[in-house]
Amino acid sequence: MSSWNFLLSSLWCYRRIHLAVLAGVVVATAVITGALLVGNSVRGSLHDLSLDRLGTIDHVLVAEQPFREALADPFAKLTQTAPLLLVTGSLTAKNNGLSRHATGLSILGCTPGFWTFDSRPPPAPLVGNQIALAEPLADELGVGVGSEILLRVPRVQNLPADSTLGEKNETTTFQRMQVAAVLTDRGLASFSLRPAQTPQRNVFVPLEVLQRMLDCPARINAVAIGAATDDQLQSALQPTLEDFNIRTSQAKSGILSITAKRLVVPTEIVDEVHRALPQTDIQPVITYLANTIKAGERQIPYSTISGVHSLPQLGPLLDETGQPILLADDEILLNDWAAHDLQVQVGDTITLTYYEPETTHGLLQEASPVRLRLHSIVPLMDQDQKPTAASDPQLTPQLPGVTDQQSIRNWELPFELIEPIRPQDEEYWDKYSTTPKAFVSYALAARLWHTRWGTESVLRIPQSENLSASELQQRIAPNPEKNGMFLVPLRAQGLAASQGTTGFAGLFLGFSFFLMASAVMLIALLFRLGTEGRATEAGLLSAIGWNHARLRRAWLGEAAVLAVLGAFLGSMVGIVYARLLIHGLTTWWVSATVTPFIELHVSSSSLLLGFFLGTFFALLTITWSTSKLLQIPSRQLLAGDCRDHYSSRRKNLKDRVLPLLLLVSAILLAAAATRMQGEAQAGAFFGCGVLVLLALLFKLTGLLNKTSSATSKPFQLSLVGLALCNTRRHPGRTLLSVALIALASFLIVALSAFRLAPSVQGTGDFDLVATSDQPIHFDLNTPDGRTALGFTKDDEDLLGDTEFYSLRVRDGEDASCLNLYQTTQPRIIGVPKSFYNHNQFAWSAKASQHMESPWQLLDSSYDDHEIVPVVLDKSTSTYSLHLSGVGAQLTVRGANDRPITLQVAGLLTGSILQGNVLMSETRFLQHFPNTEGHRLFLLRRSQKNGSLDDLAERLESQLVDYGFDVISAEEKLAKFLAVQNTYLSTFQSLGALGLLLGTLGLAVAQIRSVLERRGELALLRSSGFQHKRLALLILCENGLILLIGLGIGCMAALVSLLPHWWLQAASIPWQTLALLLLTIAVVGLTAGSLAVRTTLSVPLLPALRGD
Repeated sequence: MSSWNFLLSSLWCYRRIHLAVLAGVVVATAVITGALLVGNSVRGSLHDLSLDRLGTIDHVLVAEQPFREALADPFAKLTQTAPLLLVTGSLTAKNNGLSRHATGLSILGCTPGFWTFDSRPPPAPLVGNQIALAEPLADELGVGVGSEILLRVPRVQNLPADSTLGEKNETTTFQRMQVAAVLTDRGLASFSLRPAQTPQRNVFVPLEVLQRMLDCPARINAVAIGAATDDQLQSALQPTLEDFNIRTSQAKSGILSITAKRLVVPTEIVDEVHRALPQTDIQPVITYLANTIKAGERQIPYSTISGVHSLPQLGPLLDETGQPILLADDEILLNDWAAHDLQVQVGDTITLTYYEPETTHGLLQEASPVRLRLHSIVPLMDQDQKPTAASDPQLTPQLPGVTDQQSIRNWELPFELIEPIRPQDEEYWDKYSTTPKAFVSYALAARLWHTRWGTESVLRIPQSENLSASELQQRIAPNPEKNGMFLVPLRAQGLAASQGTTGFAGLFLGFSFFLMASAVMLIALLFRLGTEGRATEAGLLSAIGWNHARLRRAWLGEAAVLAVLGAFLGSMVGIVYARLLIHGLTTWWVSATVTPFIELHVSSSSLLLGFFLGTFFALLTITWSTSKLLQIPSRQLLAGDCRDHYSSRRKNLKDRVLPLLLLVSAILLAAAATRMQGEAQAGAFFGCGVLVLLALLFKLTGLLNKTSSATSKPFQLSLVGLALCNTRRHPGRTLLSVALIALASFLIVALSAFRLAPSVQGTGDFDLVATSDQPIHFDLNTPDGRTALGFTKDDEDLLGDTEFYSLRVRDGEDASCLNLYQTTQPRIIGVPKSFYNHNQFAWSAKASQHMESPWQLLDSSYDDHEIVPVVLDKSTSTYSLHLSGVGAQLTVRGANDRPITLQVAGLLTGSILQGNVLMSETRFLQHFPNTEGHRLFLLRRSQKNGSLDDLAERLESQLVDYGFDVISAEEKLAKFLAVQNTYLSTFQSLGALGLLLGTLGLAVAQIRSVLERRGELALLRSSGFQHKRLALLILCENGLILLIGLGIGCMAALVSLLPHWWLQAASIPWQTLALLLLTIAVVGLTAGSLAVRTTLSVPLLPALRGD
């Protein structure tokens, strides 16, 4: 017979067992292919979601401050464009007398041209006060078309609110709008600048309406741009000083001035001016408002003072010969009006009082008085009654509400003028306006009045025939990136981010490990059973001259056919398995992905990889099983005996030495675990369980290999004893079944130790977490701060015992486990020093153990002073940012596109601060000077006057203009922990499927055992054993193996779980686990009943003759 004919005959002759092996290969391949397809589907769904939300938008030009709409005109000549005005705001709707608030909303001011980027039909154009809402937001508020709604957006402020003159109270504006459309959460209706799989809560407003609300006519802060190359777009981007709120003017004297609407010219603009005019003398001026200029008992209120280094062409301080007057850092110069008013002479002491240029929590802080020696006095008018160089109101930048007022008493300032205004002060204002009354050196002014936003108030340029104010605007070409204007390749960034933070292919391969392992072990078991059934054939073939190599080739030929066919079918079934997993991710396990957005994506590469991996594992398993069988001597095979035989030396090692060593190791590890915390402790106790599991399995191996030398003992003559003896007939087969069930049940139960519940270490002992859309500039810890925010004395009982920790926020991408997109620019939090004493958070790792508070790590310094120490949550570091741990570095974009190198100094464990990068407030303000106020608040109550719900409701209602949103700290933490707990549930569910598959394998092995012993069973029946008693014997054998496996697994798992349960460090679902294991036991015993039916169906006389 040829090899081909032998192969075909064998496949047909043993088709039943081959079909069983084929089914095992199909299951193993389906699990592998399905897991790969889930990974593809997650990446593909993220990819599709990114593209769907962008339409044909390729780039977006964004800026920190509104710029001219005309800046977008060059882009329109290249490709499709649409102007946008993007802000964060809130909505309030009333339903049945109840108000509903939605905060943290993306407000998009757009024109109908924006919708042309979408392939879907555009909504009807919005007119007047109409708005369109994304469907998720409309559902949240319970509104529909025609509903009245209140829209709140932030005011555009020229002055930083953290500055002395910045507005801190009236920072928002509102308008009543009407819902004209509710847009399906698809396409541009879900447009976003930051990748996230969660539904976008967008509000669309007519561009002109939003511009009017923000008081910035003809200005936008973003442009949507179609397909174009980076080089084309960079060439088309030509901003002017006006786009950055920088003004140029020319005085009657011909002197050119450069000023900023925010009163301070940014350092980047100063540098640009010097580069554009390298051969020109440029004079920087620092002008500041002093509260008083004093000399003895006399004083002048509210006067501007300029710090300047005088130049011959520009003055403003010139002596009688026209030479510059240079001041030392301890000297001051007064104009003749001020000197006369104070009745001072050269050499007298002049005292200046003023507020610090930057405020904290909205509090004005009066600086220490500065005492200076009067150097000289300059006249405001010359002999011809013409203004001198020192009589120049343009030394002070224009400030609407102040410099345009007719009276000092009408100044619109964020603080009250407490110094008395005299008639002569009003006269000076009428005649000389904002002309400074005093001058100091530039160096002294820079030291006293430098701010994080810049230093210079005015840049003065000498008169030139070739340079006018308009020409100056055109000559200076500001760098967009350095001034907060960026061309963002939104499509490319979205596609890169769609690769995801979590490898779902590997994740679900891990989740399906026991399902796959069960299938592989089932393949081995079934093929081994099949070959054992052909033991006599193998012995006969060996006796007639077939060597082991030829026999192995013949069997492996059969295996190859089964592996290839099974892998092919399995890759097809894998599609169904992937669909089932995706259904789970969108329903039962949706907490792992936050929102049900995943759709099935089938790729040929995943199918091919699954096919090849399935074939490889099947052949590897069958080869191992075949090699084990061919080690048995031919004589033993001819007798049909396939049992394993072990040497006494191996038996002694497994019986005594290994179990003892493993148990001792478990005890030592458990002792060490008592000194650990968090995940490290859970991992140590888990390791103890693994060691106990191995010890029990090795002990079981020795027991199974013991020879039956005491068969006369009464116990072994009982039904249970006889069942125990029968489990030793094939110790390898029994051990394989027990090990599979024990290992799977151990992991299903023991992994519950990693199931987390909100704890004090996770919440930091905080009760509430609050965020605000708009920055809050007052201290909620003080009565004055609460009063400034509109709270009354009636609120003191509720707020007085609440401790507020206010943190600064630099917006960025969500780097928590709730965002599946890859994060590159995470949100950054500025932590004040007052927070350093709060040590209730659990730490996973620290760069130094020798600090009084771990938060002091944020003040660490390195050899490279540019490196900034930061603290992250371990999950953020490991899974979102893919950092190795303490010492790892990350580069982010700072203010004006400067790269900042962050170095991890410490890691928190399972905290409410997950998803953020924590930085000291000092360094935060250095790198993000334009980020103002506080927008993240952690609340803790020292006493429990009133419920937390009452406190949250009062805060949200009073601070509704700020978009204040409060959530329980435990609830926030639970959302993070739900992801890990859902992953564990997924693993346990798929592991349970693997365990069920293992019990079916056990039933098959038991059936095979029954068929091997049909002669013995027939003899028992002929000796008087009833059918019922034989059935009970077989069921006992099956039940013993099942229960021994479950018992070993659960016993080892309890070693892992009980310490955690005792220490209350884990939330263990005992009832769910008990129900799961009970179900598996019932299914296993039910499957074992198949062996019973086989026993009862064995014919008596043929079996006896065969025996």
